[in-house]
Amino acid sequence: MQNPNNSFDSFLNALENSLFNELPGRSAQQKLEPISRKRFNPFPDPTKPPRESAVLILLFPENDGLSTAFIKRNEYDGVHSGQVAFPGGKKELTDVSLSFTALREANEEIGINTEDVQIIGNLSIIYIPPSNFNVQPVIGWLPYTPKFLIDPSEVSMVFSVPLNEIMMEENIHKKTITLGDGLNIEVPCYIFSDQIIWGATSMILSEFIEVVHKADFSNLL
Repeated sequence: MQNPNNSFDSFLNALENSLFNELPGRSAQQKLEPISRKRFNPFPDPTKPPRESAVLILLFPENDGLSTAFIKRNEYDGVHSGQVAFPGGKKELTDVSLSFTALREANEEIGINTEDVQIIGNLSIIYIPPSNFNVQPVIGWLPYTPKFLIDPSEVSMVFSVPLNEIMMEENIHKKTITLGDGLNIEVPCYIFSDQIIWGATSMILSEFIEVVHKADFSNLL
């Protein structure tokens, strides 16, 4: 029987190589783009530079496979209230890089020990029109299953999803959601653990899935 650690190492190396090649970018992101985004310019207004931010797609071993973690944000008066997301947030002036931002936010929000995370690479930056943010998705590897410690001021829950479940096309759905202005729209989304993942997070996840396919995910099955 193959040592799971050897499989993980092989996959992570292939994933890192895949990230250094040309990324699928917007073509992959658009597959899960909600119609509400079409009301906005998909690119930043050059007269209003977007704020920089980063999120962490954290890969870690769990139950003989690989998983990643999602958070559900608290309800608040804002455009991303109550949404499921990857841990992350805006870049601070003291952050030396966007990778540092992603790690710092993951530590603050769900208690990840940043010193133990190996950065694998980045996905394509995605622009968030309603909040005028550029988001850099950062992929990291943690060699053990984390014990999450959430910050209740920002996060209402954290949950993990196995990578083999993320890769299943049958987890893509369409759901009607209510926006903050009361408008009901149907959006493409992923549903894991009864949680709806839509908007920018689902678009990031769509590109991540394509990159993982190129890294020959089948070696882990």
